[in-house]
Amino acid sequence: MTTKLDNAIALYMEGIRDGNAREAITKYTGDRYIQHSTGVRDGVEGFLDFFGPFLERTPDRDIQVVRAIEDGDFVFVHVSQSLNGGTAKWITTDMFDTDENDRIIEHWDVIAEWVDDTVSGHSQIDGANEVTDLHLTESNKAVVADFIDAVLMNGQGERSAEFISTETYIQHNPQVADGIDGVGAFMAQMAEAGTPMIYKYVFKILGQGNFVVSYCLAQIGDEDYAVFDIFRLQDGLIVEHWDNMEPLPRGEMLVNRGKFCRHHGPSRSIAGRHAGWPQRAGHTGGEPRDRTTGAGVVTWRRGRPLPTRAPARDRVSSSGAPEPARRGRRTNGDP
Repeated sequence: MTTKLDNAIALYMEGIRDGNAREAITKYTGDRYIQHSTGVRDGVEGFLDFFGPFLERTPDRDIQVVRAIEDGDFVFVHVSQSLNGGTAKWITTDMFDTDENDRIIEHWDVIAEWVDDTVSGHSQIDGANEVTDLHLTESNKAVVADFIDAVLMNGQGERSAEFISTETYIQHNPQVADGIDGVGAFMAQMAEAGTPMIYKYVFKILGQGNFVVSYCLAQIGDEDYAVFDIFRLQDGLIVEHWDNMEPLPRGEMLVNRGKFCRHHGPSRSIAGRHAGWPQRAGHTGGEPRDRTTGAGVVTWRRGRPLPTRAPARDRVSSSGAPEPARRGRRTNGDP
C-alpha cells in the first residue's frame, strides 16, 4: 500500500476503532478537511463534534477494512463495522481525496445497515479482495463507464451481456440472486412494483487493476440516493458486484456541502474538468452541456428509468433495535 492509502486506513483504525480521534484527524489530514458525510461538519472540530459522542456511546468497536483501492490522488475503502457486541452493524464505503503530501483533504461516504439474510447467500462484504491486472486499469474503468452509461442511465438492459459475464456473476446486493439472470429478474420485479431506479449522474469512477468503483446519484421513486458500486472484472467483463446506498440528507442533517458537491480548490486528479462538476460516464472534459442545478448538486438529464435495486428498508439504531429508514443522525463510525 502507498502512504495515501495507509493514511486513510489509519484514520479509521486509530481515530475510530482505537478511539484516538483528535490525534488521528490531526495526523492524517491536510490543511483542509472537506466533509460530505451526513451529519458531520467540515474540519477537525466538525470531526470531533461528531465522533466524541459516538466514541462514548459505542465503547466496543470492531472495524475491518475488507477491500481498498487507489487511483491517482483518490483512495477508496470498503469497511464493516460491528458496534457494542454486534447490536449495531454497518457497511461503510468511503472515498478520500489527498494532497501532495498524501494527507486527506476531502471525504465522501455511503452507509448502510448489515443484512443477515441475502438472496444469493453471499454477504455484503465477502468475496475477492486481491488487486490484480494493474495493466488493465483503464480498460476496466472504460467497461464500467460504458455499462453505467448504456444500461443504468439509458435503460438499455438488453445490452447487459456486453458488460456482465454470462458465465460467472457473483452478486452481493442482498436482494439480488447470482448470475446475469438474477439481475434481470430483479429488474422486472422493481418495474412491476413501480419503483425503478434511475442513475442520474456519475460523480466519480476509480479503478485499480481488476477493481472499479463508481460513485453515483440515483433516484428511486421520489427519493434521491448516493450509491457506491464496486465491480470486479475478469477478461473484460464484470464478474462480481457489491453496492451501498444511502438517502441524501435534508434539513438539519445537511450540515456540509452535501453528498456530491466538490470543493472548488485545485485538483490534480481531474485536470481538464471544472472541479465542481461531477463526472458523467463517457464525458471527456469541460463543463456539462446539459445540466440543472439544485441544492448544491448538478444533475444530468439522461435516458429513461432502469430498476436495479430496492431502497434501503429498516436501519439499526445505536442500541441495535430496528427502526424505519429515515434521515436522522447516523450512529455509525465513519471518517
